[in-house]
Amino acid sequence: MRASLTLAAHPLAGEPLAASVEPPSQVLVVAAGILALLITVIGWPLLTHVIAIAHEGGHATAASVSGGRVVAVRLERSGNGRTDFAAGKGQSTLAFIGSAGYIGPSVFGVLGSFLLVKGQVEAILWASLVLVGILLLNVANPFGWFSSLLTGIVLFLVARYAPDAPQTLFAVTWVWFLLFGGYGDVLGLRKVRRALRAAKKRDEETDAGILGKQTWVPAPIWVALFWLGAVAGLLLGAGIMLGMVV
Repeated sequence: MRASLTLAAHPLAGEPLAASVEPPSQVLVVAAGILALLITVIGWPLLTHVIAIAHEGGHATAASVSGGRVVAVRLERSGNGRTDFAAGKGQSTLAFIGSAGYIGPSVFGVLGSFLLVKGQVEAILWASLVLVGILLLNVANPFGWFSSLLTGIVLFLVARYAPDAPQTLFAVTWVWFLLFGGYGDVLGLRKVRRALRAAKKRDEETDAGILGKQTWVPAPIWVALFWLGAVAGLLLGAGIMLGMVV
């Protein structure tokens, strides 16, 4: 199916993982938002793989918290992915796990925005690294392993070695990217479904198509719900970072 926590100790003994600092200024937040939007639009063919990691991470997290077990995660060169899981039967469980993919990037972005306004810049990076690492343990194909590892290396280098100013800019841009990417992920789903309709093929592989077959909610409604979730996440995350939402 396609397609935050704070640790107690820093790698350096005796230092807190993410000492609270002043939250990013609104000027920085706006500038990082513009930068993230440009990066998302221009670099989407490549960076869709990063959003795929967050997407499948959403499925995996939902499966775990609902008492299930992640069997394998696959991330493909096309930007698609699949999470196989073993979970209890029931439409509610299936709906929770199946819908967590397209909502996942937006939820992670909103959680990151909460940490940003608390000044927990490093916490965002280390928490993201931990989540990518957990997903990596469940990845079952070489490309998925490579893309997850590369993402983790970038997060580690920035969290561990970047000076304060570049690190803050990266963290704010990262949060914006998750929010924009969550919306872009849903737009990609709509594009795939339009292509299938044009080819007069049934949607049997996307999250919406699978959920439409296995629950009482039709696939178009799932697409609409994913879209609303992505828009709500983007607005909420932006509002939090800009001080419009307390």
